[in-house]
Amino acid sequence: MIVQTFREFRARGISRGETPLSVLDLMDSVDVNVMTIRCAVAGCDLLAGEEVFLGMKDGMLVADKGGNGMKGKAVSNARRGDDIAVRDVVGDLNRFSGSVVVIRVPGIIEGGSRAVDIRRACDILEKNRPDKIGAMGTSAKVLMKKMGKKCDFEFDVVQSGMLAALRGFNVVIFASGRMAEIAAKRALEKNIRLINCEL
Repeated sequence: MIVQTFREFRARGISRGETPLSVLDLMDSVDVNVMTIRCAVAGCDLLAGEEVFLGMKDGMLVADKGGNGMKGKAVSNARRGDDIAVRDVVGDLNRFSGSVVVIRVPGIIEGGSRAVDIRRACDILEKNRPDKIGAMGTSAKVLMKKMGKKCDFEFDVVQSGMLAALRGFNVVIFASGRMAEIAAKRALEKNIRLINCEL
């Protein structure tokens, strides 16, 4: 599906570069100047043509009458809570991004979850107060169970974490061994605020 969409976009002159392997890669391939329309949730009743300001709330782009930053014009009338298209959008969507904290858990050869001070891990988690938590690697997943925490994502963790951060959520990713480097590298590629911790 992603590859088909990319090929269609490329044929129309909208996308460029290598064939994407993920939705994030597809979005990176799209010519930003073409994407001046955004879908949002109406934060209040809106009229077609009215100037609106865009903000992020609970991971959703919200169009409202007041605010600052990104702005555009409502394409149609909408009641509060309706989905609405906003055209002529100006501003940087990245300003709404959350952060990603990558916590490196020792790999199994380094002792795995047994080598972790559980209290310290809980303190780091509490200090960062994430909206979403992910765990990648066996040692990281076992550590989460020992901490009594439930993961919001256990599969495709890096991708899911980056998408959540781009939607304004603050994310903590527990990553076993070298997987922490992969997660940190991906966050830097997406210009997401990154904090590295080691247990």
